Amino acid sequence: MVAAIAAARKDQEVVLLEKGPKLGYKVLISGNGSCNLTNHQKEIPLRDFIHCFPGNGKFLYGALSRMDPEATMRFFEELGVALTVERGGRVFPLSKKSKDLVDALEREIRRLGVEVKLNSRVSKIEKEGDSFRILLSGGASLEFDKVVIATGGKSFPGTGSTGDGYSFAKSLEHTVVPTFPALVPLKIPSVVSLAGLSLRNVKAAILEKGKVLAEEQGEMLFTHTGVSGPIVLTLSRLVSQKKEVSLFLRIDFKPALSREQVDAGLLRDWNKNPRQLLSNALRERLPFNLIPFVLAVASIPAERVTAEVKKEERKKLVETLKGWLLPIDGVLPIETAIVTAGGVEVKEIDPKSMESKKVPGLYWAGEVIDIDGVTGGYNLQAAWSTGFLAGESAAKDHSPCKFND
Repeated sequence: MVAAIAAARKDQEVVLLEKGPKLGYKVLISGNGSCNLTNHQKEIPLRDFIHCFPGNGKFLYGALSRMDPEATMRFFEELGVALTVERGGRVFPLSKKSKDLVDALEREIRRLGVEVKLNSRVSKIEKEGDSFRILLSGGASLEFDKVVIATGGKSFPGTGSTGDGYSFAKSLEHTVVPTFPALVPLKIPSVVSLAGLSLRNVKAAILEKGKVLAEEQGEMLFTHTGVSGPIVLTLSRLVSQKKEVSLFLRIDFKPALSREQVDAGLLRDWNKNPRQLLSNALRERLPFNLIPFVLAVASIPAERVTAEVKKEERKKLVETLKGWLLPIDGVLPIETAIVTAGGVEVKEIDPKSMESKKVPGLYWAGEVIDIDGVTGGYNLQAAWSTGFLAGESAAKDHSPCKFND
C-alpha cells in the first residue's frame, strides 16, 4: 500500500493486486489490533537503529535513509493519524486502533486514483522483453512495465502471507534464503500451567551446554505452550536456528540485585515473621502462582515456615531466583511467528532502489526479502521504508506499474 502511494504521488499509473477481500489485513491484526508501527527514540543514530535488525540490517541503510522513523511518523500524521510514543520508543496510533492506519492508507490510495483489484491472486509473473505479464488464478492476464512484489513471508497465512513471493522469486531466477520463524513463542511444556502470567523487568538468557548465547531484559509472558513476550520473542530467532541443539532458557527474576542482595532481602522478610509459611512469605518477591514452581525447583516444601529454612536451602532458593533453568522444546511453527526470517537474497537487490539486480523493472519490498528485526515496531518500519523506496524508484520513468500486495 505504501509502495503504491509512493509511486502514485509521482504521477504514476498504479494497479494494486490484493489476493484477499480487503487491504492491510496483516496491519489490522498487528499488536492485537493496536499496531506498533515503528520505533522512535530521539538522538539514536541510524547505525544503532540498524543493529535492531539481526537479519541483514545493513541492507536497510538506503531504505531507512529515505524513510526513517521520523519520516514514517510524518507520513501517517499527514494522512490524519494522530500518534503517540510510548515506553521504549514504541509508536502507536493515539487511538490504539490499527484500523486507523489502514483506513488512512486506503483514503490516500483512493485520492491518488490507484486502481485496487481485490480477490486477485497472482499465480505467475513472467518477464517478456521489457515488460511483465501477470497471470491471475482466475485466468486473467495483465501486462505492466514495472512490478513491485510485496507479498510478505509465511507468517499468519490467514492474512494472505503464504509464501507466494518466494515462488515468484524462484521463477524469476532469484535465490531464496531458507525461511524460519523469527519473533515466535518458545515451547516449554513444563510451565504451561502458568499461562497468562506476565513478568516485568526480568532477564532471560538462552544457554547451550551452560554457555550464554544471548540474553535480554524486560517483559515476558507465560503461555499455553510455553513462554512469549518481548524479550523471549527477540531471543527466539536464535532458538529457531539451532533446531538440533539442546537449549535452556534461564530466567533471572531479580536482575538488578546480586545474589547477596537477594539473600539479605529474604532474611529481612523472614525475620519479621519467623513463623510465617514460606509460600506466604515470598509473596512480596514473586507472583503468587509462581511461588510453588520456584520452591519445587529449590526442593523446599511450601508448608515450611521461614524459621525452619536451612541455610543451604535458602542458598538454593536464591540460585533459583537468579537463574531458573527451563529446557526448551523448540519454537512454535512459522505460521504463528510475528516475522518470517529468510527470503529473497539481499545480494540480488539494489539497496538504493529495491530493484532486482537480475531482472530490470522488478522491485522487492517488505518481509518477502531476507530481512527481519527485533520486536518493537522495527519490522513494520522496514516494510514502510522498503515499500516507499520501491514505489518511488519504480515511478522514476512514469511508466505503468503494478503492485502485488
